[in-house]
Amino acid sequence: MKEWDREVGAQTNIDSSKMRYYSGNVGAREAEIQTEFEIEGLGDLDDFFQKISKVEIHADWGKKMSEYVVSGSSYWEVLHVIE
Repeated sequence: MKEWDREVGAQTNIDSSKMRYYSGNVGAREAEIQTEFEIEGLGDLDDFFQKISKVEIHADWGKKMSEYVVSGSSYWEVLHVIE
């Protein structure tokens, strides 16, 4: 994941230094890895998706990770922070 931050995330509008990673522990799937980052709004998320779609290294990274990730198992959840 850190490799993705350096090579792909750095080419987007997301500050990868603020990303946080989680993996299963108690009551969660051990093989699941989650990445968390904050955006200002859905427009930022759309910009992010537009940018990663044009990063050639992103496709290469996905192919390399296919050995570890079950095709079709990744998903996104967009949550709202309540303060």
